[in-house]
Amino acid sequence: SLSATLQSASATKHSSSTPAAAASGAAAAAVGGGYLWAASSRHEAAREPGGAPRALRAGEALYCTLTEKQWVTPSAVRLRFALPSAEHVLGLPVPGHVMVIDDAQIYRPYSPVTVDSQAAGYFELLVRHYPGGEISTRLAKMSPGERAHFRGPVGNAFEYTASAAPRRIGMVAGGTGVTPLWQVVQAALADEEDRTRLSLVYASRRADDILLRDELER
Repeated sequence: SLSATLQSASATKHSSSTPAAAASGAAAAAVGGGYLWAASSRHEAAREPGGAPRALRAGEALYCTLTEKQWVTPSAVRLRFALPSAEHVLGLPVPGHVMVIDDAQIYRPYSPVTVDSQAAGYFELLVRHYPGGEISTRLAKMSPGERAHFRGPVGNAFEYTASAAPRRIGMVAGGTGVTPLWQVVQAALADEEDRTRLSLVYASRRADDILLRDELER
């Protein structure tokens, strides 16, 4: 079922509508087109949100209204969706993604470029529009005021948690594969007690196609 798929989907994203196969707990974890590896051992993080209500509920549909739309490159658009209230957070692990579902029950995973610790009341997606891509075309054609159907939360084989001990994490991404890794960067920088040192290698076909450039160059 779709609910079972969302609960068991791994970090590997496929171009077809078939669910992703379960990933093994390898030292290098694929996260949405990017790759991340950690020098420390992988460990599970607590799932409790710690206060703010979570919009995503396993097995339940979440309908969110598009409030802002910005084309950041000729083929990539940034979309902001409102959550049920100004206090709600999306409710994803880091890194994590949501499934976007259309009326024909075709679905694709997308990693938000916002994280719960930094965004309340909304979340944002960065979508590359592919000609012929059913879900990316649907999202690219949306206008503010329209709603989209989401399911989740969906996590990854690697889940980020802060570290009080020094450690290094290296990340490699191409294109929109940078989005789940940007979640990791935000989570690490938001915690003053986190002693993780991050490095990111990011590839793009052209300089004007670099996504999240302003954020990465701060």
